[in-house]
Amino acid sequence: MPQIRFILNELPDPDFEEIAIIQRLRSFYSDLQEKRQRPDKLSEDEKADHEAFWLQQRIEVPVALDIRIRRWATKIRRNHLKKLTPTRLSAEDRLSLQGCQKGADLISLASTHHADEIAAALHMDFPWLSEATTHVWHRLRHNAARGHLGARKLAQTV
Repeated sequence: MPQIRFILNELPDPDFEEIAIIQRLRSFYSDLQEKRQRPDKLSEDEKADHEAFWLQQRIEVPVALDIRIRRWATKIRRNHLKKLTPTRLSAEDRLSLQGCQKGADLISLASTHHADEIAAALHMDFPWLSEATTHVWHRLRHNAARGHLGARKLAQTV
């Protein structure tokens, strides 16, 4: 099914949430400490025993380093958000937009009556946009009569 993308800006990447960043940095620290404490010359059996031991004994992050990790995560998150345009949106609004990030499916309208129903719902939900929803309504009726998908832009004549 054809799609139309209507959010042209990127939305925040979930991998750049503070909690995810903190977890990655703590995991990196633990892995690094584990590698530092692993002797270089071990037999295969000793390596397996050593890794099994370290899987059980996960290294705790010192409090001072944990504070620094949290500060880094905050800075990384802030810098990530600065690169994106819709930063003024609340976290709740950004979350609601993430479902629309890839776009919407274009469907063919069954009839002009179907276009009227869609326009009526738009007018009811967005009364302050009556001029825009009226334009959408006319385009939907026009394209439904011709069997086109969705609303298409009129060709500009100069």
